[in-house]
Amino acid sequence: FMLALGVLGARPAIAQNIQAHQMHAAIDTSSRTVRPALVGRSVLGLINTSSVVIYCTVDGTTATTSPVSGIRLATSGTVGESVFFPRGSVPLDAVNCVAASGEGNVLLILEGR
Repeated sequence: FMLALGVLGARPAIAQNIQAHQMHAAIDTSSRTVRPALVGRSVLGLINTSSVVIYCTVDGTTATTSPVSGIRLATSGTVGESVFFPRGSVPLDAVNCVAASGEGNVLLILEGR
């Protein structure tokens, strides 16, 4: 699908079409790579759709729950369930995630160039 992003500056916002796609990743209590490093990535959004907290790193390092490392994505339907990186600040390294507990927790990933 196409994602329209506004570019803010001294002028009014200009919509830009960016090719983006979505995918789901099953997350459990072992850190795993959900997206490999991608040169040219211009869109990255991570959305926790499960009832368990998920931690994700975006610098290629292992995500852990003890000690905690990574971005905390709260449970689905609560504040902090997602993170979207602004244009110009999108990480290019691998994305690794781990769930605080359980298996089969689902992370929705939006990614594009």
